[in-house]
Amino acid sequence: LPDDRAQRVRRWKPGSDGNMLVVGGSAAERWSAMTTLFVAVTDAMPPAAVHAYMIDCAANRADDTKILESLPACGAVATGDDPDRIMRVLSGLVGEMETRSSADTTTGPTIVLFVNEVTAFLRTLELAGDLEQGRDMLERLVGKGPAHGITTVMSSAGEHGVPTRLLGQFQQRVLLHLGDRSAYRALDIDSARVPVEVAGRAITVPDLVEIQIATIADLPAAVAARRERDSEADGPSKVLRTPTTVSAAELGKATEFDHGTWRIPVGLDVRTLEPTMLRLTAPAGGLVLGDSSTGKSTVLVNIARCVSSIDSGVDVHAIAATWSPLALLPHLASATTLAGIDKWATEFFDRTDRDRLVLIDDADRLDGAVFERLAALEDPRLVVIVAGRTRVLELPGHWTAPLRSSRAAVLLRPLAGDAAMFGLYLRTTSTLPGVGRGFVVDDDTITPVLLAAPDDDHSGSTR
Repeated sequence: LPDDRAQRVRRWKPGSDGNMLVVGGSAAERWSAMTTLFVAVTDAMPPAAVHAYMIDCAANRADDTKILESLPACGAVATGDDPDRIMRVLSGLVGEMETRSSADTTTGPTIVLFVNEVTAFLRTLELAGDLEQGRDMLERLVGKGPAHGITTVMSSAGEHGVPTRLLGQFQQRVLLHLGDRSAYRALDIDSARVPVEVAGRAITVPDLVEIQIATIADLPAAVAARRERDSEADGPSKVLRTPTTVSAAELGKATEFDHGTWRIPVGLDVRTLEPTMLRLTAPAGGLVLGDSSTGKSTVLVNIARCVSSIDSGVDVHAIAATWSPLALLPHLASATTLAGIDKWATEFFDRTDRDRLVLIDDADRLDGAVFERLAALEDPRLVVIVAGRTRVLELPGHWTAPLRSSRAAVLLRPLAGDAAMFGLYLRTTSTLPGVGRGFVVDDDTITPVLLAAPDDDHSGSTR
């Protein structure tokens, strides 16, 4: 309601009116306001003209988020249980902003990013190990996005919850009820202009207009009406949820071998959901590093299955301290334990006329002349991949040290210093630490991955 109490509709236009910050009120009021704005934005223009994205890290609202996500103009409603998806939303928008910036144009649909409860958003990224990168991308979108057709709408319990560097970038503010009356004085709002405490009642800054924010009584019906009216084909590409598991069999279809060069998929890049490759050109070595029960043996088994799934003509050999699932795989050229290593070595080193891949499990429990000879990579057609505990394999004198020169590794649930043996530093620990999470080192590039699970563990579910 404007000051003259006339029943006028107040509108906000993304782009020309700049970023908006919704502050104060209860969590339910803020969510209601954000939902109203989200639906109103997608109602104002067809899906081809506006693309909307929501990041909500507040209380679980699975039903509401699924409903909003079905809007034709919605690219994603990313929630706190899937921080990888949040990062994909942010990186995709930053990429679009950079594309428009390099072309010096705002051509394309208007893009609106909604961030509900920014404090919870930052806490989610901190727990996932992505705070620094995620906050940097958000700051870039808020600061530079409006000049390229990208607007941000954010909510917070109070201005103190918003990073200081962002506050000045919000041209429009909607103040729901503030519990601290002094907060109004800090914003040069006279006590006589403070709205009565009614759900959804607010005052806008800087123009100081009192408004009553509309609510959506039947969200499913409102969204269904828009789905019937608009064509989904004209909307944005959907940012998919992160799968809970990755099928090794499906991933293995991306395996490639050509003239001594391997591209072996080990998991999905959680930033793109595309296969992440372990790239090796013979003679070369690779490392699979992690503590106990992090999935090192599973990675080796999946590599063996990927290699065996293509008609490469490469012999695959397996070595382990004791008999293990790796050594019992079918289609191996040979398999041995430490007890039979000398006999195995005699037969192995006598033949050098074939491309060969040697997979060694329990490398932290193995040593001797045979392993030093394998790690020396004297055979130009040989690739050696070893798995072992990081604290042992990172020692300068360990027999696996020569394999580091290939700069190809899988790091499972690492600490920040676990890439130091490659002269690299991890900015973060593994996103959502757990079995099946890690990083792939490819020369100077570190990629966060969701590793392939054993086929019998694959459930096909997503989160």
